[in-house]
Amino acid sequence: MGIVVEVTLKLRDVPQGTYPHLLYFKGDAEAYEFIDAFLKEADANKLTPDTIRFLDENSMEDINEIMRSGVFKKSAAVLIEFSNSETDGHFLQYLAKHGKIEEAPAYVSSYLWNERLFGMKTKRLGRPFLPVKSLFP
Repeated sequence: MGIVVEVTLKLRDVPQGTYPHLLYFKGDAEAYEFIDAFLKEADANKLTPDTIRFLDENSMEDINEIMRSGVFKKSAAVLIEFSNSETDGHFLQYLAKHGKIEEAPAYVSSYLWNERLFGMKTKRLGRPFLPVKSLFP
């Protein structure tokens, strides 16, 4: 516990757009392996996403329940977002050369990316919910 008395924020320029990708995996371990391998190669290729978010099978099921649909596959997933088309193009090349990774349609990825702003919707499911957002550089 503590009291914050001073904060220094590093801001970035307004992005030219958002380019989200939702990737599906068989399980949590495969998703984490992808993230690990991607970050190691991304550093070498200067392929830096603005956001990488892991979603487990239960999260994907909750999102479907909130939406009252079955748009999202019930499996582990990784949401990756880029803020410019050039980096996004490099990422698409990365996906093409690294095997068959199942990607959700663009409208599904975009929907999930935009829903990040409405984290309290999960409370509608009647479960106890503690809103927390963790960001790691």
